[in-house]
Amino acid sequence: MQRLRVADVCALGNRQFVFVIECGEERHLIGAWANGIRHLSRLPSNVEEEPFEEQLAAELKSGEEGEDEA
Repeated sequence: MQRLRVADVCALGNRQFVFVIECGEERHLIGAWANGIRHLSRLPSNVEEEPFEEQLAAELKSGEEGEDEA
């Protein structure tokens, strides 16, 4: 059985967090706030492929674009 592990966490304020969760060789970006959680994206297995900060910025930008369309 593979175990989940919190590899990194970033507090965004107002009870909002972003987590990097590892399960075996997979890494996932998860957002959490007072009313729920959301899978944001699968992250590259090799950190050198794309730094976490760049992946987070891309996810935040895509979320803002999606809100503008609604």
